[in-house]
Amino acid sequence: MKNAVILSPFLFILLVSFLDVQNPGKPKSAGAPWGNTGGMGEGTCAKIGCHDDGVINTGPGTFTIDIANGLTSYKANQKYKVTVRLKETGIDKFGFQAVLLKNNDSTNAGLFSLINPIRTQLISPDDTLSMFYGRVYATHTLDGNSEYSPDTGEWTFNWTSPNSDQGNVTLSVTSAASNNNGDLTGENVYSDQITLSYDPTPIGINEQRNNEGAVKVFPNPCNGFLNIEIAGNENIDDVQIRIYNLQGKMVYRQTTNHTTYQFILDGLKNGLYLYEIGSSAEILQRGKLIIQI
Repeated sequence: MKNAVILSPFLFILLVSFLDVQNPGKPKSAGAPWGNTGGMGEGTCAKIGCHDDGVINTGPGTFTIDIANGLTSYKANQKYKVTVRLKETGIDKFGFQAVLLKNNDSTNAGLFSLINPIRTQLISPDDTLSMFYGRVYATHTLDGNSEYSPDTGEWTFNWTSPNSDQGNVTLSVTSAASNNNGDLTGENVYSDQITLSYDPTPIGINEQRNNEGAVKVFPNPCNGFLNIEIAGNENIDDVQIRIYNLQGKMVYRQTTNHTTYQFILDGLKNGLYLYEIGSSAEILQRGKLIIQI
């Protein structure tokens, strides 16, 4: 009977080091608790109750973050690949958390989407009183805890830039290497940031349509009835709205041939979602949608 209550070091690390400190008692074994990227107003996981004696960027590992092979500026409404990589000899358990925010108001800049949902996921606080409410984070899954290659943790996901000039935006990422020693000490934590400026250079008529009018989506928060108005796009004949949950799964899709239309969002629970509006040939707009019925 004694063996039945002994936790392996791996299980102990999962149950304790990923405890959601914003919501005590809620285990976060599949992903780090939000608010630990080292970004605007956030700490890192080098703290009591997570990785107790961690001092960031003092370990022997090599930590790199990259957007589209060295991107330094973004164009409007473009999709870029983000890569997070931590290499540390002798380590086979890793984790990370990332957020990308506008420098001027610390809100989300654009949208994350998943490339490999087996290793990565999107999370967001569901507590409206949380100082991080509304922020969307990319983090590892339970499977994503494992090394990607020997001694290396690696995760990739996409970032779609804002629809217009939002000034400077910053990607903040923290990553941890777990030594599996059965407690919360002796583990190395790393953190870094990339700041992007806006690039107003036109991307070419074949790459993105120049919409003279705006796409309006309202009300947001939505009470179950969502209106769209598309001005300056009278020739579009197959307007489609697609709604995704924060795990990247499409939960709603509907098509209309009208540029002004009301969608009835049956079956969607209250919470934060991501949406796309466009035709079969192009994406007109992406954004966040809050449903409060």
